[in-house]
Amino acid sequence: KIVVFAKDFVGIAAIPEGVRDVHLDAFACAHSITDVVVPPSVLLIDLPYGATEEEPYASMRFHVEPDSYAERILMQNGLTCVVE
Repeated sequence: KIVVFAKDFVGIAAIPEGVRDVHLDAFACAHSITDVVVPPSVLLIDLPYGATEEEPYASMRFHVEPDSYAERILMQNGLTCVVE
């Protein structure tokens, strides 16, 4: 599955269950997304090299399951996780 969020998408974005790879470039133009729900099926999150605080995803809250790959990799990279 390939998911890209449009620049006019607003609010909470949910990555569909079953998606295994997430490239944060999928949020490159989505400046109005506040939260992203990351399912436990995600086993790879590709952070762009040289990502900065100006990237749209830097201010997003990522909702993840406890002890998930997503929680570990996003927190290691200084992104905000809400563990649910």
